[in-house]
Amino acid sequence: MKHTILGFGCLLLMGLSGQVGAFDEVQLKKLKSLGNCPSCDLRKSDLSGVDLTGANLTEANLSGANLKRANLTKANLSGANLTGTNVTKAILSRTYLLKSNLTKANLTESNLHGANLTKAILTGANLHGANLTGAILHEADLAEANLTKAILTWANLTKAILTEAILSGTDLRFTNLTKANLIKTNLTKANLTEAILSHTDLRWTSLTKANLIKADLYGANLTGVDLTGTYLRSTSLTKANLKRANLTEANLKRANLTKANLKRANLSRADLSGADLTKADLSGADLTDANLKGAKMRGAILCNTTMPDGSVIYSGC
Repeated sequence: MKHTILGFGCLLLMGLSGQVGAFDEVQLKKLKSLGNCPSCDLRKSDLSGVDLTGANLTEANLSGANLKRANLTKANLSGANLTGTNVTKAILSRTYLLKSNLTKANLTESNLHGANLTKAILTGANLHGANLTGAILHEADLAEANLTKAILTWANLTKAILTEAILSGTDLRFTNLTKANLIKTNLTKANLTEAILSHTDLRWTSLTKANLIKADLYGANLTGVDLTGTYLRSTSLTKANLKRANLTEANLKRANLTKANLKRANLSRADLSGADLTKADLSGADLTDANLKGAKMRGAILCNTTMPDGSVIYSGC
């Protein structure tokens, strides 16, 4: 009798352990039949290729689920749990993902055109080659996310967190990154033409060979940033902090650097022709072989500043 009870207990435990972390079969059938399943438990479910256009999945648990190539156009996934979910090549155009959790989700080459990801958590998520054109990512957390070669034109990333994220070769034209946190972010060869980065924190970020033509960096913090060979033609850097920044061979033609902080910045071989350096602080800056033809330098601070010809000026000390 004792052995029978123990055997039954083991079988019961085995049955329960098999259900741990699994989805609710009844709720999965409900979703497939009705197309709606708010607050449902759909963990690790296989929804690959399923058409869920306009579905209501608010606060649903889809962690670890397979949504590869699924169609979620205009679906509502606000507050949903999508941690570790496979959303590769899925269609999420104009989908609502407000405050959703997409930590470490795989969104490679997914279509998020016009999606609303306000305050969504995307830490460590893979968005390689994803289309986020016109997407709303206001206050979204994208720390350590991979956005290599993703398309973010006209996207709203105001106050978004992108610390240590990878945006190498990413298309960020006309994107609004006002007051975003991009500390230690990789923006190598990224296209930021006419992007808005006003008061954005870009400390220790890599912008090597990035395109920032006509971008707005008013009051941005670029302390220690690598801007080697970067295109900054006609860019607004008014009151920007470029202390110790590396601007070697950067193209700053007609750039506005009024009242910019360029203390100890490396501007060797940079093209500053026609640039406005009015009241800029160039203390300790290196301008060796830089092109200053037609540059405006009225009121600029020159203290221990190395000029294009190698001479050092202390007049502003």
